[in-house]
Amino acid sequence: MRETPVEVWFGDSVSRKTSSDKKLYQVVTILESSTTSSHKFMSFLSSFRLVFVAVVLASSCSATSRTSAISGSLDALYPTTTTTTTTTTTIPDAVVIEVEPPPVTLETLIDTYFEPEDKEWALRVAKCESSARPDDKTSDAYNEESGASGWFQHLPKFWEERTEAAGIPGADIFDPVAQVLIAAYLLYETPSAESHWYPSEHCWSKG
Repeated sequence: MRETPVEVWFGDSVSRKTSSDKKLYQVVTILESSTTSSHKFMSFLSSFRLVFVAVVLASSCSATSRTSAISGSLDALYPTTTTTTTTTTTIPDAVVIEVEPPPVTLETLIDTYFEPEDKEWALRVAKCESSARPDDKTSDAYNEESGASGWFQHLPKFWEERTEAAGIPGADIFDPVAQVLIAAYLLYETPSAESHWYPSEHCWSKG
């Protein structure tokens, strides 16, 4: 039998072999068929990889689009509302209540300048000296012979000296406060004390 040269392709290389019979040729043919199938399989595998990558990328884009769409839909269904509350405090105008001070009377002045145990005595002296009443606000009682003036009939000749000593220099002899203050000064700060009113003692000493 005559040997026939046969070219066998494996990839990019060519291998020359000789076959002495038909069987060898068939083997070569099978090998050629296998090589072709292998090339086809590799091509298919490469194509499959490309298709798979494309599908994955498409799925990612689709998921992102669906997420954005859903998010947008939820925002549309449940819009965010910002509420600003302003609190205004109103301060009412001040209410001015005018309170009139209690009237200044002989009794309130005696309560101010005399000790509690001497208040009744001072009221009796004023009554005996000038017919004063506890609720009198002023006194214009005046003795034309001696010049004695006011509730406690202070003598003008001693008035200036006594007001300076009591700390109210220049006070008017008919001033209600000065009348009572000087009477308290004479009782508590001078040796004569209640003897300053000895002419009316027969009246106020009865108690």
